[in-house]
Amino acid sequence: MQLHPHRFAECKNESCRRRIWLPHSSLLGTDINPPSLHSAKNRQTFACPTCGHAADYSQSDYLPDLSPQADQYLRGVLRLATVEFRCGIENCEARVRIHTPAETGQFNAQIAERTKTWTLDIHCSNGHSQKRVPQTFDVGYYTH
Repeated sequence: MQLHPHRFAECKNESCRRRIWLPHSSLLGTDINPPSLHSAKNRQTFACPTCGHAADYSQSDYLPDLSPQADQYLRGVLRLATVEFRCGIENCEARVRIHTPAETGQFNAQIAERTKTWTLDIHCSNGHSQKRVPQTFDVGYYTH
């Protein structure tokens, strides 16, 4: 039986700890291949699709797994939705990006609805603590 490599991050919500499946992406630093030198510093924010807890993750948080099924992103079952907004704290212009796995076929409105229940434990690139997704934000899909 052939086994396929996968990457995941464990949700940082102590009461959840579910797997957040990650796409193979050298830009995000989540690729199965050995990471580049800059990816260890490359922090990304992921929201758990199960409990909605969003946290900052780095290369050391990305764990490998082997499965008899091919990667869900490569099979077209999942795609990575990205919610993006401006920090706005103390007139900060930093863009905040939160990635979350979404089933292929989910619409932007469905992703937007999910953000209402998210718990944020994240910071913008200037260190401002983000506690909630603002009313105005963009939804897109990450392509690697």
